[in-house]
Amino acid sequence: MVNLVAVLILVLSMVQIVSLNYVKLYTDKVVTFAATNTSRAKSSMECALACQLNHPCVSYAFNPVRVQCLLYDRVLHRADPTSVDGGSETFTSEFGDDNIALHKPTEQSSTWKPYTSPLGVDGDKTTRFHTRPNAWWCVDLLTVRAMKWLVIYNILGRK
Repeated sequence: MVNLVAVLILVLSMVQIVSLNYVKLYTDKVVTFAATNTSRAKSSMECALACQLNHPCVSYAFNPVRVQCLLYDRVLHRADPTSVDGGSETFTSEFGDDNIALHKPTEQSSTWKPYTSPLGVDGDKTTRFHTRPNAWWCVDLLTVRAMKWLVIYNILGRK
């Protein structure tokens, strides 16, 4: 099991974790605007990992002939200008709409009653979980997932 641990001292309403997938946009083409980073990669999977690890990368192109990975800081679209680049595969981000933390197991090191840890992943922005100061809260996603970011909603007011 893999835990995504968030250290929280605030009163929070909800945690939403959105998955990130790459979809192939082009074969034998790359976009013509400059990449934000260029590196060597042996495979498209290695290039995807490089994109995950290099903020703010959200799209990439891999050329196995040149063993090259181009990283882009924006979501690419079919309307973007392209040039022919034999062997290249260009991928862009497809962000899932699903909250992959929804109703997953949670724990927290302390509880400010009655605001228990499962309230952070119940999908309801009107409920909240609350820890005492200097505490931790975690959610178990039950699987390994590639993620680019997580969204934490801070409670705006008290009930």
